[in-house]
Amino acid sequence: MELKRACRFFAFSLKKFLRLPPPLTWSGKEEHETSVYTIQCENFVKVGVARNVEARRLTLESRGPHPMFTLGSHLFPTLPYAMICERAAHQMLDKYRHRNEWFQTRPSIGVRAMKAAAEATNLLIARHVEAAQKTAANDNQQRSLIEAA
Repeated sequence: MELKRACRFFAFSLKKFLRLPPPLTWSGKEEHETSVYTIQCENFVKVGVARNVEARRLTLESRGPHPMFTLGSHLFPTLPYAMICERAAHQMLDKYRHRNEWFQTRPSIGVRAMKAAAEATNLLIARHVEAAQKTAANDNQQRSLIEAA
């Protein structure tokens, strides 16, 4: 229920999002678990991806004049799904965009977008897994028919 309310709030099309195809992989590095995070600095919020959120926060903090705080994160099984989630959160927050991945908004808005994007991405992953299982079952059935012939 919260996902639907968040999608309405951010004018985000969940139906269109759930039609995205499975991500393509291009090397072994995207098979690592990766998090989508929300970090606050002053009155700005950043949504990004990192394998180690705390290390990323410290790196960002060392480059800027203000302290930064991790507001939340969500772990995904692979980098491509984390990037899909990040892109969805950025779309949700687009009207607050300051520059690149930084958004000028209340921390609660940034966290709400990240959580909604993560929930939507988990639904997308479930759909992709279900479709892959059906394909595998159909392939096995066809092999059995060919072997029986």
